[in-house]
Amino acid sequence: MSNKILAILTLVFMQASLCFGASSLDHEQINALMRNLKSFQATANLSSLKDISGILVIGSSGSGKTTLLNTVRSECSHVTFPKRYITRPKRANEDHEENIHISISEFERMVANKEIEFFWIREMEEGRREYYGFEKTEEGFSIFSGNNATLSSPFVEENKKLLIIGVIAPDAVRTTRLATRSPDLSPDERTYRITDPHREALKKAHILVSNYEEFEATTSKFDLVTFIRMLPSIKKGWGEIKDLGGHAIEYRTRLFDVMTHKVRFSDGIVKTFQYVRRSPGVRILLTSGSKILITAEWRTEAKQWDFRLPGGKVFERIEEYAAFRDSGSPTKLEDIGKLAAAKELGEECGISISPETITHAHTSTCGATVEWDLLYYIAPHTTVDRLTSVTSPEGERIIMQWLSFETVLDLCTKKVIGEDRTAAFLMRYILTHKK
Repeated sequence: MSNKILAILTLVFMQASLCFGASSLDHEQINALMRNLKSFQATANLSSLKDISGILVIGSSGSGKTTLLNTVRSECSHVTFPKRYITRPKRANEDHEENIHISISEFERMVANKEIEFFWIREMEEGRREYYGFEKTEEGFSIFSGNNATLSSPFVEENKKLLIIGVIAPDAVRTTRLATRSPDLSPDERTYRITDPHREALKKAHILVSNYEEFEATTSKFDLVTFIRMLPSIKKGWGEIKDLGGHAIEYRTRLFDVMTHKVRFSDGIVKTFQYVRRSPGVRILLTSGSKILITAEWRTEAKQWDFRLPGGKVFERIEEYAAFRDSGSPTKLEDIGKLAAAKELGEECGISISPETITHAHTSTCGATVEWDLLYYIAPHTTVDRLTSVTSPEGERIIMQWLSFETVLDLCTKKVIGEDRTAAFLMRYILTHKK
């Protein structure tokens, strides 16, 4: 490619920009989302990104970029994939949806006519070069399928709003994939792609996606689709709600605070919302490794037996919970919950267990208008009685049963265990620990 065309391209790149609305990235929301995406890892670069106008996906050959992005193509209709032009010959098992193969002369013509605005050159083995470029895009949120050499493009340098996602996999995994995907690669090219001199570019990624072992089958695909679907809603803009503070107690009972909360929308309107706050509860999954302790408690008010995990309240009165929240104590709520869990096991089941042996496993939140967290704990136990009965100090009649994983799962699916959050927690635990 001539120096004249390269100079023209540099100017074009400096003027080009992507558009996805005048807004900024809400890092609080994006970090909360990232915590639920098991294959995602934010890098230090993410905090410097103020807005997102498009996504560039990079990664070494065989990392699985194409497979991931093909899933996004089929699941995310609100994004566009600009056509990608490439000058190398077609290979066996080529993904024809991703690449359009053209000659170098045709590539240069399209660049000169500004049909291609975003391009880069990939240095290959023995001085060979491959040219990549994307068609010009006028509007819409675009996802660009690149490689690690893409970051050498002036377009990337000038477009600071491109979110760079790096897909990673170990060299051994990539070697196996390349042998299957591209069996006609020469030994020199295969070695060059595995060693990948451009892999340092991954250090510039904002997010890294692990796409191997337990993540490969479904998790990485689900995470990427979820992230792209939710991205527009975690960008600040029209419809943004600003917390004005002023959480105030409107009414208090022994167990509940009825609270009000003021927020301001981006159109200036201030609204008052109401919600209910209750002291957190604890639930304890006591297990022998093959059986789980389930209690059946007679509920006079409901006139029925309540099948459940042992548990109760962390604080007996809402005032105690409010005092803890306002104290600024360094003690974590989960640690106080361990003490409450041990206390409940003693009172409800007559089982003495050290809080140190209890592990916090999950916190279930109730919702936006009812704030009632349930802290779930797991504790091992070796003494297993088939059926015992206890009357608690409050006069509660409780029957305890050690049940197999299969039986507990059956109780969950048949709604015998009526607390839905507990049923979901039990099902997740059983399905991941069942032998």
